[in-house]
Amino acid sequence: NTDLFANLRIYPSPNKGRFEVELTTIQTGILNITVTDLMGRTVLTQSQNVAGTEAIPVNMDKATSGQYILKLELNGNVVVKRVQVVK
Repeated sequence: NTDLFANLRIYPSPNKGRFEVELTTIQTGILNITVTDLMGRTVLTQSQNVAGTEAIPVNMDKATSGQYILKLELNGNVVVKRVQVVK
């Protein structure tokens, strides 16, 4: 549901394994972030309480260069984006 976030930015892109998820949400709750590689293996999971505008740092320093799938889940709604890591 792309209406879940009034504003969603992932930057910088591409990045070196550290990036921020900046969002403005119309809901409050616990945002679950899951990053998987293109083979479906989970690389990172983290959770954070969100309300309004948030900037959430994501650290994937140990990740190798490549494309990753970023899944944001809040109150049962899911948004999926791609992230590129270049070392």
